[in-house]
Amino acid sequence: MRKALVTFMILTASCGAPASAETGPAVDLREFSISAEGPFESGVNQISVTNAGEFGHTLVIADRSGVVVDATPLIAGGETLLFVVYLEPGTYEFSCRIVVQVDDGTLVDHYHEGMTTTVKVGNA
Repeated sequence: MRKALVTFMILTASCGAPASAETGPAVDLREFSISAEGPFESGVNQISVTNAGEFGHTLVIADRSGVVVDATPLIAGGETLLFVVYLEPGTYEFSCRIVVQVDDGTLVDHYHEGMTTTVKVGNA
């Protein structure tokens, strides 16, 4: 049985600070990349998610089979959100799934533009 625990808290921030033993895991979102610094451990993770980009982004966490485990709401540029999520040991894909249409009608898919990374969650 999968446990779900989600907490969001908007924090003020400058651009993404790296994770440390004191701050826990961190994810940095920007056009068009995601970087994740652990450790990510099984159980409850308090992830500092910073949008260092100009446009809104989300963090979507999917398991190895592609099933979405959890996701943040839209995070505005320059904001940091504390994202509390329960994760089992394994491999996850962290991505942004925003798709926008620009003035000329072109669709820009953040995922296809490179906003994805693989994260391993170890045993606590």
